Amino acid sequence: MTRVADALASLVDALPAGVVTSHHGEVAVRAHDRWALAMLRDLQGDRVPPPSAVAFPRSAQDVSTVLAWATETRTPVVVRGAGTGRAGGAQSLAGCVLLDMTRMNRILSVDDVSQTIRAEAGARLGDLETAASARGMWLGARSDGTAGSTLGGAIARGEPLDGGSPMRERILAITVTLSDGRVLGARSERTSAGWPDASALIAAFEGGAGVIVEATASLSREPTGVVWDVFRPHSFDAGSALVREISQRPFRPLVLRLFDPGAAGMAFDGFGEGHRPLLMVAGDTGAPGVEAERFELRELAKSFGARHIGQELGEHWWAHRGDEAAWLDAVMGAERALGDGVVADVFVAAVTWRRLVRTYDEVRGALLEYAERVGCRLEAPRPSLAALAFPFVVRASDDRDARDRYLAAWDSATRAASAAGARPVGEVGLRSLGWVRQLTDPDARSIALSVKAALDPGAIMNPGKVVPSPQEGDS
Repeated sequence: MTRVADALASLVDALPAGVVTSHHGEVAVRAHDRWALAMLRDLQGDRVPPPSAVAFPRSAQDVSTVLAWATETRTPVVVRGAGTGRAGGAQSLAGCVLLDMTRMNRILSVDDVSQTIRAEAGARLGDLETAASARGMWLGARSDGTAGSTLGGAIARGEPLDGGSPMRERILAITVTLSDGRVLGARSERTSAGWPDASALIAAFEGGAGVIVEATASLSREPTGVVWDVFRPHSFDAGSALVREISQRPFRPLVLRLFDPGAAGMAFDGFGEGHRPLLMVAGDTGAPGVEAERFELRELAKSFGARHIGQELGEHWWAHRGDEAAWLDAVMGAERALGDGVVADVFVAAVTWRRLVRTYDEVRGALLEYAERVGCRLEAPRPSLAALAFPFVVRASDDRDARDRYLAAWDSATRAASAAGARPVGEVGLRSLGWVRQLTDPDARSIALSVKAALDPGAIMNPGKVVPSPQEGDS
């Protein structure tokens, strides 16, 4: 037997039967997530190297056993949830062992007094949503685009929920397993006082410092119903000013989202949209004073020159809010919905209000240098900042040229966003790795490397992602 085979045999012996497999079919389908470039490689026959083996832990003890073995044998480990990420964060490496967390999927408790849910990291958000709904609460993960993600994956990626806020904002406690097999967990739910939560810091490394095995998330009361008000601002700039005003006043929208003409055309093509921006606001029909709030909202919109156009588009979007994920899969998968030589993705940046319009103009312009179609959505607005999501489509003569144009478009958008003072949102993975390293000053990089070295001294955890190991340096 080879050294690798000998090492794997010792791992198989250390775990319950059926936890580890090196079957070609099992390892091949888990070589990457849904990053556009990895899917394109599959189509070209240049497949991402599969892991040497896949482990399906059923308990935190199984995870500890795998990581302790990996540290001893210096075997790289890549962590995977449902594989729904779109940045290459779960992409395997030659010779690695991949930890597939989907069998650690138990929902451990639902507390309707504190409005919390506790579950293992492999539980699907849709299953958490079902359990919460049975007790009159909700998480905000009912669309097809989020329901299939695992809890651990959504935390690591900062995945946005249906209303636009990231999953990380709902997390109260996390339990993680370190590279040497030790388990680190919060003794109680996070509050505003006390020491910083080390497990939350580790989770932000996207599997590069430890493995999330369990988490507790906050829930909200389930809306009685959803009522929509859709407005047509006369420009994206005017619409963003209105969104800022709504965000900085005591309105309580469930959803607040602005589409520029390009994004409106992509989302509502069947309605003849694509020429003017759209602003959609959703409220809870059971909230106190909801009709008075809607009246005030319509008056405020009128003062900003936005025309109220009813509810239909909002109701359509709510029913189809997961369609973008399915569309990306159709474009980049075997179906090739837009034909060969096409790459589609979404570039997302967060920025303060003062810099938002500049960021919109410059990032959109940078993408348009290479893409045939670009849109923008203003999402997850807060009193001080908001996110801008730019869905775009690159078309070229063939897949190789499309790959080059896509990389050029991403790099151009990254440089434009950085110059405007924006930062990346959500998963870093491989896709935004250059951007993060570009934004990190030498002192912060040194601290990050020190943390990485302390938590993962063998540099086995998801190497090459988010924070380089000391051996990688700044490469």
